[in-house]
Amino acid sequence: MFRRLLPFFVLIATACSEGAPAATVVDASTPQSPDGGIGIDDAAVGDAASDAPVPPVVYGSSKGTGGLACTSTVDLGGGRNYCKATVAGVEMRFANAAPAATGPSRLVIYVHGDGARAYTSDGAMKALLPWADAHQARVLAVLAPNGCAWWQTAAHDCASAIEEPDTGANATAFEAVLKALRSGYDIADGPTFYYGSSGGSIFLSKLFFPRFGKTYPGAYAMNCGGEVPPTSAYTWDPKDGRSRGETKFWFTYGDQDFLKDAAHATAGYLGGLGFPTDEKIIPGATHCAFDAHGRSKEVFSAYLGE
Repeated sequence: MFRRLLPFFVLIATACSEGAPAATVVDASTPQSPDGGIGIDDAAVGDAASDAPVPPVVYGSSKGTGGLACTSTVDLGGGRNYCKATVAGVEMRFANAAPAATGPSRLVIYVHGDGARAYTSDGAMKALLPWADAHQARVLAVLAPNGCAWWQTAAHDCASAIEEPDTGANATAFEAVLKALRSGYDIADGPTFYYGSSGGSIFLSKLFFPRFGKTYPGAYAMNCGGEVPPTSAYTWDPKDGRSRGETKFWFTYGDQDFLKDAAHATAGYLGGLGFPTDEKIIPGATHCAFDAHGRSKEVFSAYLGE
């Protein structure tokens, strides 16, 4: 169930602000996903919101045609494959629609954590594919321009321990991928399903959402990470109820996660802006040590009211 958090602005350091409600605490016995899940694959280093009514949304679609030029087509097994392509410096893997699918498709997007292991192993794509097939959706997985971390600059050396936080260029490149897909395929204008892990959750909350959240609303499964964006990053007014659309956030993290305070602060901040926001805390879990693939599918189904 979503709970609106009391309006307030926080910094990453203020992880336990008084205005935030207690998060849901759950049993830590959830198994990891078959390929180790994010726990192994993706370890990562104002004013009150407007209550203006949001008008009903009538969805159309991009009506794109022609597809994308694939550098290769990779077999996923079971008669399924994906197109591997590069757009605006971003390598992407885009699964073909289910054989019986007709009409516009939703998008389910996996944004990896540092190291990109569940991207390179196709673990996230394989885990998401059954849910996508059942919901008229296509799975997209995107690789950070630097090959390892979405929140670091495109020029960042993945072998370096130096932090070089990106300031928006990666978000622009990410949006170029979305535009290319909408041009090449018939993609529904309805909500997008975002699955972020660790550094991918940081990227979505700090860099992508403040720039393109109004244009691409949807369900955000934010696993083991998050960061409050600077006010200067916004290109739209997130406190305007008409701009918030149908965007909702789910934050899931362990109570032993070194990013738990940042995730909690980000949930409080977004709730303070008026976005429906939920937190689920896994007792005893360290960084990303839970089945985030399964949790994301659970979140997406909850968003649809299933």
